[in-house]
Amino acid sequence: MNNAIREKIEYALAKVESGDKVHTLVTAVMLPTGAFEVAVNTDKLHDKLKYILSAYDNDMRLKANDKIAMFDAMILFGERE
Repeated sequence: MNNAIREKIEYALAKVESGDKVHTLVTAVMLPTGAFEVAVNTDKLHDKLKYILSAYDNDMRLKANDKIAMFDAMILFGERE
């Protein structure tokens, strides 16, 4: 189970909802081929965090295709310079 990743995403969402700034979200997803896809998001992070929590199950596998799994996430807090 990747509950640590889910907890990280939930923590970031709670921080955003309490008014803290998150300026970058980086996710690494393992595709069915075994390749990794790295995504960098800097806009609409509240929506993206909520999407991740709804689209991935508790094991951080994509509900629509359980062969896709979130491998890790990095969240950068603070103001962008």
